[in-house]
Amino acid sequence: MEIMASVVLLRFGFSDIDSWKRVRAAMVNELQENQVFWKDLLGSYFDQVKGAVQFFEGKDVGSDKWMTLPDMGLLIATKFNVVLVNVSYDCCMIFLPLHNALPPMKDRVVIDVTNVNDTHTG
Repeated sequence: MEIMASVVLLRFGFSDIDSWKRVRAAMVNELQENQVFWKDLLGSYFDQVKGAVQFFEGKDVGSDKWMTLPDMGLLIATKFNVVLVNVSYDCCMIFLPLHNALPPMKDRVVIDVTNVNDTHTG
């Protein structure tokens, strides 16, 4: 299981071994339901993002199927209505949902992915 799917899974309490597939399926669903929006936003990059999240095999994942930041940041924030924060030595990024207003502060979900020594923590 990869880091981005793992972070989303842990935050929302998914625990079974194939839960990462539900995260990816939800993201594919978001891209399909709002295809015009995402194509306008991502342009020619849309097919690459969609191709990356359409991977459902439980085997080794090639780098073209990784859910990396910043590539997946807006999609994750939008689909799961969360604030996604990425902190690394090179830069810091905050991704906010694009379709919905954020929930009140007491209900808000913030997911932090920090890159330390070329590894990820969430």
